[in-house]
Amino acid sequence: MSTPTIEIDSGLTARLERTCDRIERLETRLMPLLELKEDLQPVVNEAFRNLIVELDELDGHFRAEDALELLKRLLRDTRQLTAMLQRLEQFDDLVTDLTPLVNEAAKAAIVELGELERRGVFRLVTALREVAERFNESYPPERVVELGDRMIGLLQVTETVGAPNSLRLLEAAAGGLGDAPRRAPTVFGLVRLARDEDTRRGLATMLEACRRLGRAAAESDNPPTSAPG
Repeated sequence: MSTPTIEIDSGLTARLERTCDRIERLETRLMPLLELKEDLQPVVNEAFRNLIVELDELDGHFRAEDALELLKRLLRDTRQLTAMLQRLEQFDDLVTDLTPLVNEAAKAAIVELGELERRGVFRLVTALREVAERFNESYPPERVVELGDRMIGLLQVTETVGAPNSLRLLEAAAGGLGDAPRRAPTVFGLVRLARDEDTRRGLATMLEACRRLGRAAAESDNPPTSAPG
């Protein structure tokens, strides 16, 4: 009795071989991914446990409805957010445009400050500050007010002395001192000068000044007392 033989199509055999080769190549490519999956599995598990712990801390503070409400507000305010982003972009452009100008201004300021330091302006300012501190320590506010009143009096005296008539008198007196005779005049010379009208007028002016000086001296020696209330 003869054994039956199975005839296999050569084309089918070739396709099977190609399929096996593809499966082997695919398995070779998937092998690193499988190894990566095994390596990442502990990390993923640990991250998942940490996520659960963090979410557990948010229990009572966050709900799914809150996320939905936030999403609704974002959708409603999309135009405002877009406008805000545009303004931020414009501000960024403005900063970009102003940066060179600010840098140039900073360089110029540094140069100017260096020049002021070279001239000693800062040392002068420090000295003035020390003087101001000493003045503040030595002169309380009420004393400063008193000094201000005195300065006003001095300014009034200066204004009086600087008046045209006063200046003419001072110039005439200075000229008289410059033209004074070298020798002492005789008695007859003094009598002759006394008969001069200008001499008598000058003597009257000097006597009036002496009278006012005497009155001021008396007032300073005996200042007026305020009446008791």
